[in-house]
Amino acid sequence: MRLFCPVGGTGGGPTSAHFPDRLWRYFLESIGRSIGRVIVIATPSKLAGIKISMPELIKNYAELGKRLGVSFVVAEDEQIAESDIDECSHALCISCGNTAGALHVWRQIGLDDKIKKWYRAGVPITGYSAGFIVFFDWASTDSVPGPFGCTYGIMPCMGVISGGAVPHIDTQPMRIHDAQVAMSEMPVGTKALALPEDCMAIFRDEELREVVSCNRLENPSSLTAEDKREISCRFLDE
Repeated sequence: MRLFCPVGGTGGGPTSAHFPDRLWRYFLESIGRSIGRVIVIATPSKLAGIKISMPELIKNYAELGKRLGVSFVVAEDEQIAESDIDECSHALCISCGNTAGALHVWRQIGLDDKIKKWYRAGVPITGYSAGFIVFFDWASTDSVPGPFGCTYGIMPCMGVISGGAVPHIDTQPMRIHDAQVAMSEMPVGTKALALPEDCMAIFRDEELREVVSCNRLENPSSLTAEDKREISCRFLDE
């Protein structure tokens, strides 16, 4: 069973290291087996064009690991690309940040193909913001210019999950408008998953099975060029 559990974003910023613990616990429970180590791919954060404190990032993940009883390792791209990740004992987390820059780096060193290989072998994967959208056919992003005067552009991504991805719809609501403008130029019936921050989608074998959230201010949605339909969502207890 392949598992991908993306989160629409986190309000804590790149160095917060993580979304709420409740979502992390839900991800770990969804795996259905014990995971000894979570490998953190921090490329998007490092390329985001903002001041990223890697020592702070590592510290925050270490503190998260103590609370969850799991070891977190923040690794460099080359280290990850050369690693042999075991689907029985590892999981991956892809950070927020610059999606276009991260994909460029990964393609140069073959890490994008490695991530796909590990996913297909059964390595559970989560991610937030850039780590959410990078798995889809295409995504709404501020990494590239928007069309027709829009703020947010559209870019092709890794194509593991079909359709588009739109993050941060609670704090950056114009993403929905800009994505629908772009979708009006796509084939009829094109759809996108739009997630607010601190909201997690559960994909098993590339099929959306469930959405859980710690964010009661905005519901997840399915978008077409003409329509926005809310998706059923279960709120996790405090």
